[in-house]
Amino acid sequence: MAFQLTISEGKDAGKEFVFDQDSVLIGRTSECDVVLYDPGVSRRHCRILKMGEGYGVEDQKSANGTLINGAAVQKQALTDGDAITLGPVTFLFALAQDDATTGEEDAPQEDGANSTRIVSMDSLRKQRNKKAASTLDHMREYFPEYDQPCATRAENKRAEYGL
Repeated sequence: MAFQLTISEGKDAGKEFVFDQDSVLIGRTSECDVVLYDPGVSRRHCRILKMGEGYGVEDQKSANGTLINGAAVQKQALTDGDAITLGPVTFLFALAQDDATTGEEDAPQEDGANSTRIVSMDSLRKQRNKKAASTLDHMREYFPEYDQPCATRAENKRAEYGL
C-alpha cells in the first residue's frame, strides 16, 4: 500500500509525491528520501513508517519537533488528511490512489536554497554510480598508474628516482 504526501505550505506548495515503501526518512541531508533545504528542518527530522495496516510518523529527535495537525508528537499513527509540519513546510498525508504518479519527473532540477527535493533511492544510486565512473575515468586518463596496486606504484617510483 502506497501513501501520498502533498506539500500544502512551503516553496513547492501543491506538489504531490507518492511513496511505495515501508519507510521514508525526511530531513536536510542527502541520505534522506525527502530532502528539505531549510535551517528549521533537522538533518534527520522524522520518518514515516508502516505501522500495522496503515502508516505512522516518528520524530527522529529533531530540534524543532514534528507536528501533526498542530500538535507536537514523538510517534503517532497517521490518517488521511493529517498535516505533518516540519519547520516551514507542511505536508498533507493521504493513502495513495492507484493512478497517482511519483512526481519525481516534475521535481526541480536546480539545487537552489530553500527548495524541496524528493528523491528515490534508485535514482540516487544511479547518480552516484555515474559520478563515481566519471571520476574513475578522469583518474585513469590523467594518472595512468592509478589502477596499479600501491606496492607496484611504489616500486616504479623507486626505480624512477634510482632508489
